[in-house]
Amino acid sequence: MDNYFYLFNYNNNIKTLNKVGNKMVSEAKKRANKKWNDKNRARMTYIRRRSDSKNFILKFATEEDLEKTLEYVNQRKKYLKNC
Repeated sequence: MDNYFYLFNYNNNIKTLNKVGNKMVSEAKKRANKKWNDKNRARMTYIRRRSDSKNFILKFATEEDLEKTLEYVNQRKKYLKNC
């Protein structure tokens, strides 16, 4: 299946869009996203890890996992208070 779509704007210029997931993304947007991602690699890692933690807790954690997680949270809070 072709992942490229061609749209014509009012000036009859061709605009190429790529389908990413269910969204249409232009080449310019892809370049802008890549530029932001390259510039903000640490922020992306932080967001991804935070999301992974949340999803694990909400979807997969057992009672034992939750108890351990609370221990880790309390340890981290103590560490941050002392910094």
